[in-house]
Amino acid sequence: MARSARKEREIKEREELILDVARRLLVDEGFPALSMDRIASEIEYSKCTVYQHFQSKEDVMAGLAVSTHRRRTEFFERAATFQGRPRERIMAVGIAADLFIQLYPSHFRAEQISLLTGDLDKLESQRLRQCYDHENRCFEICCGIIRDAVASGDLTLTPPNDVETLTFGLWSMSFGSHFLGHTMGRFQNHVAAHDLYVALYLHFA
Repeated sequence: MARSARKEREIKEREELILDVARRLLVDEGFPALSMDRIASEIEYSKCTVYQHFQSKEDVMAGLAVSTHRRRTEFFERAATFQGRPRERIMAVGIAADLFIQLYPSHFRAEQISLLTGDLDKLESQRLRQCYDHENRCFEICCGIIRDAVASGDLTLTPPNDVETLTFGLWSMSFGSHFLGHTMGRFQNHVAAHDLYVALYLHFA
């Protein structure tokens, strides 16, 4: 039994190593540098070993997405338990999204590259479904807080606005602000990165 537990731990550790190397290659050298051969060379295992964990380069990308979404979901779930009014709780979720990126910048950067260059929708895999499950969980956390705001009288929604539309707007604004904050070269003469986050929090409030 102990041997089985140790074997499972070794498999999990090796999979995390593959993802760490893949994330570094993606962030440091770009999407073309990511390949099963290169990953195998970097981790000093055979390519066959890599294929025991991931079926393809796209599957590795899906694994990176799951890892990022899982961590983000943990941040959102902790923020959602904040004891306060709905406005304070949605602000806590916004801060959690910011904190996640500050603590795991390579995850966020790899996610940006994946969205721009990957084609994960072509891959029907358990990992991709897990990714969508985490994403939907984060979205539903925000929807739940907004529903509480409406129920408590803190927020009044007028058509065509509804809970899902408002949540999507906040989600888009948060992701877009962080994206711009990490690619500020073209905007640095007009606005400082810090001001983007100030504007984001003001809109969340």
